[in-house]
Amino acid sequence: MNRIAKIFHIGTVVFSIIIANNSVFAQDDLRVWREFVDTLMSGKMTTAKIHPHREFDESFKSTLLGFLEIARKEAQPRDWDAIPEIIRRDSIYHYIISLTTKEEKVPYCFTFVEEGTSWYFRHLEAIFIRLDTLSTFPTTVFPDISDRQKAWAREEIYWSFIILNVYLPTVRDKGKEAALNQLKDGGGYFVGAKTWVPFSPPHKAFIQYLCWEQAHLRENPVELKKLNDNEAVVRLYQKTITDKSSKRSGRTVLHTPAGNWILSI
Repeated sequence: MNRIAKIFHIGTVVFSIIIANNSVFAQDDLRVWREFVDTLMSGKMTTAKIHPHREFDESFKSTLLGFLEIARKEAQPRDWDAIPEIIRRDSIYHYIISLTTKEEKVPYCFTFVEEGTSWYFRHLEAIFIRLDTLSTFPTTVFPDISDRQKAWAREEIYWSFIILNVYLPTVRDKGKEAALNQLKDGGGYFVGAKTWVPFSPPHKAFIQYLCWEQAHLRENPVELKKLNDNEAVVRLYQKTITDKSSKRSGRTVLHTPAGNWILSI
């Protein structure tokens, strides 16, 4: 009995140490988040505390700081008081928390890196795929994200490629105006509208196709509020449209063979 009691006592001590260590680690992980929130909400966050992924250049620090400022101003104060889900991998800390943006709760993943005794903000992301939850193999089922997020991901992948491999090289060789002109696709877009929406007059087909493309190809919320021979009112809820227009005197003119749409934004 004494031997059993000793074994039980040793086991209890070991278990208590494990629990205590986990508690310390959890508190330390939360400390990084609390210090970040305090720094951000006090307006003291600077690019000096931002170390982006190495694939980004130094200018991206200002971009990330701008994202954080938007989050600080738009999210509800109570959002920052919530305890985030914490996922730690070596010196990398991930904090998942929902913030209120435009009256909608949106989960975000804040990523930090620990260097020495200091933490640095690394990235902010609204799209994160929980493939870390895969545990049984073989499998043909993988965690998914919403259709809207997948639409955004497709656009981001496409435009990242265009910017890095088409736009920026053209800017360097021929200048910004030439690069922007190269990306205009109004002619081909209008051909698509006329051939895929052949039963409407061309000027109406252009607007109808615009709405259909945004709703079904790009999965962006869109509302056609008005359409007649003289006026069209379209409300887009997410700006992912390529340049199909030219701007003149503060208004946008959409050129079509059937005439010009004067677009007020």
